[in-house]
Amino acid sequence: MTHQHRLPACPEDLARIADVRAMCASGEARRIREMARVTLREVAAAVGVDHKTVVGWETGRTTCVSPYALAYADALNAMVRFADPAGAAPGRPARARSRARAAA
Repeated sequence: MTHQHRLPACPEDLARIADVRAMCASGEARRIREMARVTLREVAAAVGVDHKTVVGWETGRTTCVSPYALAYADALNAMVRFADPAGAAPGRPARARSRARAAA
């Protein structure tokens, strides 16, 4: 599936860009990605940038700019459904988390 990049077309797009930038600055974007068990390279491919660009966004070294910010917002919205609300350690397989909970 090819993601069509576009410039902000309406106030809602501007709000989504601001939200993505705030999520990157706070570390929330990275947390969502890790909890969804999605790699930097996978996000980068979906958004249409190099994985080092995503690292820059998630560490606050660079600013996510449109049209990529809109694509990243779409990716984060898709990933948030898979983020573990229990706050389990990112990257641990679900079975390991289940065993850890059962042992507690």
